[in-house]
Amino acid sequence: MQEIMPGLWLGRQEAVHDQELLQRHGISHILSVMPTVIENLDVPRRRQPSEMCEYVDGNKSRCIIPAYDISTQNLLQYFPRSTEFILAALSSGGKILVHCLAGASRSPTVVAAFLTEVHKLSPSQAISKIRESRPLVRPIISFLDQLQVYEACGYRPSNQPVYLHWKLRLQCETEIDRPGGVLLVPSDKPLARIPTRIPYVSSNAPSLACSWCKKRLAPATHILPSENNGEDHYFLAQPMDWMAPEFDNREHEGIIECTECENVVGEYNWNGKRDLNGRWITPAFMLLNDTVARSGSWE
Repeated sequence: MQEIMPGLWLGRQEAVHDQELLQRHGISHILSVMPTVIENLDVPRRRQPSEMCEYVDGNKSRCIIPAYDISTQNLLQYFPRSTEFILAALSSGGKILVHCLAGASRSPTVVAAFLTEVHKLSPSQAISKIRESRPLVRPIISFLDQLQVYEACGYRPSNQPVYLHWKLRLQCETEIDRPGGVLLVPSDKPLARIPTRIPYVSSNAPSLACSWCKKRLAPATHILPSENNGEDHYFLAQPMDWMAPEFDNREHEGIIECTECENVVGEYNWNGKRDLNGRWITPAFMLLNDTVARSGSWE
């Protein structure tokens, strides 16, 4: 195992069972980023945790994040609590070991989340910092993407458009490559998986409205942030409730018509589209600027 910064260690699963190693480095806290079996006085029977849990094991404080090293794993949901656990350990003068099976993907991602929030490093800077001490670190693409979403959410993912859109992308099982920081969808990537139950959003709020009939089309709170919002189009985090008849066809792409006046107000593509900055938005639900108008006040 390697020390990433004073008191913060990163390693593989074997390190947890090496008591001499833990004692030598004064490890007082252990954060396991993998499904594992726990046994201690407070938990009298062995069990497989289904949610993040904290407990005391002898003279050590332990925390378990039951995450798998797969692209569909929502590791992002655990970042706030894992960061708090790491920070609490270091603030109390303790030393913490963060590990997964190999110490190459899941655990370094959690450490990177800590570095981005507490030390204000960018996700790429955080991974580079970790690799200075542990060169073998190679988080899967999905986890790198989650670090960027975490930063964009202000480190507290809840109902922000960027977080809701990312959760929908997770359901669609689409994965984005980021060579050189440019978003690309692999050319051999299969069609996106359209969710069986699409998370529709009510449009009954201050919103964008149809230019022709003034029907409310989308609340401002569900528009993805973009430098060129309104110049050409608006991307939505999730599909709106009035779009349901169109998505009942289960087609991967098509136009979006206003249900009141039947004029075309946008288009969609579950496999994604590029915005004006060249970023890949997937899935893409887009309202066209020349067919919509602002209605009410923006929140």
